[in-house]
Amino acid sequence: MDYLVGNPIDTGCCSLRQVTSQDASGAALKEGYSLGAFLSLSHLEGWAKHHPTHLAIYNRAMMERKKYQERLELRTYNEIYVLDDDVLDFEYDNCHPETGLIRFFPARQAVLSAGYQR
Repeated sequence: MDYLVGNPIDTGCCSLRQVTSQDASGAALKEGYSLGAFLSLSHLEGWAKHHPTHLAIYNRAMMERKKYQERLELRTYNEIYVLDDDVLDFEYDNCHPETGLIRFFPARQAVLSAGYQR
């Protein structure tokens, strides 16, 4: 996670955070997930298929699945989006330059200019 957040131009990951689920009263549950957005599908696929951190996580998860089979009670998921400028519109008025996705719009133009495809 730190690698993705710390290297947005290389990874195309412009937003990523851990979310902790809450019950109706606002108390934290023992459940969480990752919520993120990538500038292109090729960035997401490249990280998932080739980066050592993701491969280590994936391989460990598969090892645990084989070990525990049906007794495995851990469920994981991620909510990941690929930004598509033909579908998504974001409007920021009078905001700090680090708000939301503002700081990544120049990065999006840079990666698209470099030949990455959606």
